[in-house]
Amino acid sequence: MKDMFIKDILGSNRPAIVQIDASAIILDAVALLTRHKIGVLLVVSDESVQGILSERDIIRALSVSGQNALHERVSSIMTAKVEYCSVDDSIDHALKKMTSIHCRHMPVKDGDGNTTTIISIRDVANGKIVELEQLKDKLLEFIQG
Repeated sequence: MKDMFIKDILGSNRPAIVQIDASAIILDAVALLTRHKIGVLLVVSDESVQGILSERDIIRALSVSGQNALHERVSSIMTAKVEYCSVDDSIDHALKKMTSIHCRHMPVKDGDGNTTTIISIRDVANGKIVELEQLKDKLLEFIQG
């Protein structure tokens, strides 16, 4: 059985990364998240990644500032330290990294260093399930001779 890698769990029909400018307001971010039915946005400024904004970031801001948070800048509540994984990372590596930094979404870089997609902990968990099912099948095959 071979280890599974991030590239193995990326389907060919993955949605494009949805970006928002760091100077946009949270209300604009909420509209984008809703329109695209996603849970995270890549925050950019001058085509450079500045951070990542999740639904959880927005909920935290709302719990602190109430509706006023909707008019704050995305840059004021985003997670500025973006952690990445590579298409060549194992799903075990991604799972450990996401767990250790307590994140549910992580941008993925290709071999050229370009951010190509964002994976969720669900993507990684589903990949792990496939990997474990393959292991189970191999073990049953071995036991049954």
